[in-house]
Amino acid sequence: MAAGYDLHVGNVSVALSSDCSADHNLHVKVGNTELCAPMTTEWSDNSLHVKMNNTTYTVCNGSCGGGGGEWVIPETPEDPIVIPNCNWNQTNDKAYLLSDGNQYFDTGVPINSRDNIEVTLQIINGKSVKILGTVGSSCKYDITLNASGGLRFRIGDSTGGGSGTLDPTVAIQKNIIKTENQKIQGNYVYKYYKLNETLLNGGDRRKICEDNNSTMLVLKNDYTTTNNTQSGGIKLYRIRQWNSSGTLIHDFQPVAAGTNICGTVAATNAMWDTVTKKLYYPAGTGQMGYGIDP
Repeated sequence: MAAGYDLHVGNVSVALSSDCSADHNLHVKVGNTELCAPMTTEWSDNSLHVKMNNTTYTVCNGSCGGGGGEWVIPETPEDPIVIPNCNWNQTNDKAYLLSDGNQYFDTGVPINSRDNIEVTLQIINGKSVKILGTVGSSCKYDITLNASGGLRFRIGDSTGGGSGTLDPTVAIQKNIIKTENQKIQGNYVYKYYKLNETLLNGGDRRKICEDNNSTMLVLKNDYTTTNNTQSGGIKLYRIRQWNSSGTLIHDFQPVAAGTNICGTVAATNAMWDTVTKKLYYPAGTGQMGYGIDP
């Protein structure tokens, strides 16, 4: 077995070779490194996993289509790669990351209910989509589009949520959704919700909460009981986050696999924060897509 690599499915171990030959129909790619193995009836129709340095990745074999398998994404989030003093930017505003509901990012960014967030996205088919938010915390900052086209918000420690009903034909267009502070008064923040700069509400009153153990997840939250696997999927173009003083603190942009970001080559489709200079790889199952609108 290739040093440092342990490929397994169930109780079956698969030896990987760096010397690929014609009978090696399984191909595992890690950056520019390609490892191979022959197909066997024991696991040719099953999902595979590869463990590298104690991190487990999902692998798609030949039965998933597209020929041989390849490294997809970590099953649990990895720490982002920090690239100091890097001024790389995604210059094409039509570039996007594509999730079918099974892939997500953990930004590691604590949620503050006084922060303002703007997300540019397109819902693929109008079903429920968990756009961003928190999981397992009493301090919430969640944005979700439910199956009926309702745009739902949960800010602060509120168990309910503000909402704005969207026409289904609007919901599946490319939209800019924004939460914006109307005013901060005592322990409460009054939030505007906007769609393409059009106001959806008159100022929703939310109690301020801060929970540093709750970080913002992109394409995942626990706002509804709907599984991400039942979601309609999403094209994600950009997420920007400002603090209550109006300072831009995060600017998340899509990155294509193979992109050279100041000397670091993205191993898969990823997300780059231009403010903190961090490169994030997705987690979950399946494959995070990347594309550019015509």
